[in-house]
Amino acid sequence: LGKALAKEIVEPELFLELDQAIIKGHSDPNVYMLFISFTIQFTSIRYQLERANVINSIGASISRENLSPIEQAYYLVGLSTLALHKGRQVECLQFIKDAISLVSKKHPRYVTLLGNIAAHLSYLGRLRELDKEDMDILNSPDNAYRVFGTIDMKLTNAIFTGNFQEGFLLIEEYKKVYVGSDLSVIENKIS
Repeated sequence: LGKALAKEIVEPELFLELDQAIIKGHSDPNVYMLFISFTIQFTSIRYQLERANVINSIGASISRENLSPIEQAYYLVGLSTLALHKGRQVECLQFIKDAISLVSKKHPRYVTLLGNIAAHLSYLGRLRELDKEDMDILNSPDNAYRVFGTIDMKLTNAIFTGNFQEGFLLIEEYKKVYVGSDLSVIENKIS
């Protein structure tokens, strides 16, 4: 599922496997909720919104009592993805705010959660709504992936806000960080 989230086209059999895994469940509610959360995201970004709604109803039936804050936050990110693809921006933003408020910035998975949230905000053209401390975390140079991801999110945000001047500056920044990289991904975003 993790690999399939990044793919544009997936095999139809994967949906059957997901359905079977959802029915089978998992003995650990944290693992199951994490799976449900990513499955909601996966189906939502493929505009299988009816399937995502059914999966959401399963997630909603899982007791929050035994769930860690990070699993609860990921579930809310899943719901924000579903709301985003339904065109419900206000609902999407509320899920994002609720998710980020659940997890300490010191949690080892906070950066991953923050990356998910920043990606959502960038697709709404609202990346600037992250507080300075969170933007500093995203801009941290200690991990090259974070740098690339942050540039990509800023570029997406620039496109959605119509700030093409900033977008072209970000392409130049991307080139400096990834000299010789395949720039077709970014070039496709602006075409």
